[in-house]
Amino acid sequence: MDDAEPGSDQADRPGRAEPDVPLDGRTDPAELFHGGRHGDHVEAIGVAHQRPQAGGVGVEGEPAAAAGRTHAPVPAPLGRGGGGALRLGPPAGGMEFASEMIVKAALARWSIAEVPRVLSPAGRSRPPHLRSWRDGWRHLRFLLIMSPRWLLLYPGVLLIAAGLAVELAILRGPVVIHGVGFDIQTMLYAAGATILGLQLVLFSVIGRTVGVLKRLLPITPRLRWFLRVFTVERGVLLGISLGLAGLGLAVYSLDAWVRARLGAMDPVTAMRVVITSVTMMLAGGEILFASFLLGLIDVRPGEGIGR
Repeated sequence: MDDAEPGSDQADRPGRAEPDVPLDGRTDPAELFHGGRHGDHVEAIGVAHQRPQAGGVGVEGEPAAAAGRTHAPVPAPLGRGGGGALRLGPPAGGMEFASEMIVKAALARWSIAEVPRVLSPAGRSRPPHLRSWRDGWRHLRFLLIMSPRWLLLYPGVLLIAAGLAVELAILRGPVVIHGVGFDIQTMLYAAGATILGLQLVLFSVIGRTVGVLKRLLPITPRLRWFLRVFTVERGVLLGISLGLAGLGLAVYSLDAWVRARLGAMDPVTAMRVVITSVTMMLAGGEILFASFLLGLIDVRPGEGIGR
């Protein structure tokens, strides 16, 4: 990638831009070259096999002005499999474009090297159009969206583990640690954490499958295994089983209330059963309907970026 600005040392190079020796000392050919800007010695971004055009360079030799960008980084028209950067998916429409190329190249397992590039002052007559908060958020948003594992899966698994551990610990009675007591109030919050964690895990699976289907994310071995094992029927069966188990606990709680002649019951004892019952019924319902949603998406293993 390179900046399509007059100050770039790539702007005056006709035809193919041959990269300098990468900063890491590697000599093997790389499919994507990039640099960075450090202090007063400005280093632009460089890419192999670019095609400079008048008015800035866009995708596949298209002028940047026509692409809606006056100073766009340039993806390589050539790359793994002959499809070049266009095989990485449609480019972003803003400042996150440079990050998109690097992230998607890494996801596609392209070889990436860092190359020094000097960018001279462009001599603009207008102030910079960059906005720190807006453009910074666009970069962060893109990185989070492209990483459902860290955004959704890992936090979800952590919430499920912590929530279940606390619920099981308090299920038989209050827990006192260094004089601090934890009872049904803590158990209720733990149940909420468990349900939220399950939602995040389901969102992660659905988000990853949609990303594969849209060729935004690669299909991982674990996802490939899950899609091979998963069926709508198995998901529905698991959801119904959890729901029925929770419903059984609800019937047990109702029977205890009837035996008390519908009178007031000890909430400390009753709520332990009720909280567990509600948690299982909600979890079963979420798994059941998420299974139908995954069946609707119908992701086929083998699709994805760089595959």
